[in-house]
Amino acid sequence: TTLVPLLEPVFLHDVPPETLQAIQANFHAVMIERAGDLLIKARFRLPKLSVLLELPDPGMYCSIPDMYGGFRYWFSETGTNAMLMTESWCRVVDGSGRRHQVTAHGSQLMDQGFV
Repeated sequence: TTLVPLLEPVFLHDVPPETLQAIQANFHAVMIERAGDLLIKARFRLPKLSVLLELPDPGMYCSIPDMYGGFRYWFSETGTNAMLMTESWCRVVDGSGRRHQVTAHGSQLMDQGFV
């Protein structure tokens, strides 16, 4: 029991739990839209966004097996108006890059054709 306080996460950013859950669901939908077959084939476990709230710079990258690329994602805003940005690409396909803005209300394609 003395280790429990040391092992508990320390959140540096605040996003209401219901907002975080909705953003995560919308982010997962973007991932499935972009790489669904590869995710199923690899039995890929979709990332939890709560981990980002522990980081000073709340962003990460995850590589997708056989995609030759993956997803870079970060919170551009936190709090009640939290917003996640994500960029995905395949290095062997010119112009495959896509940037999405993800909120609790859905996702929007912001840019494409890079990479």
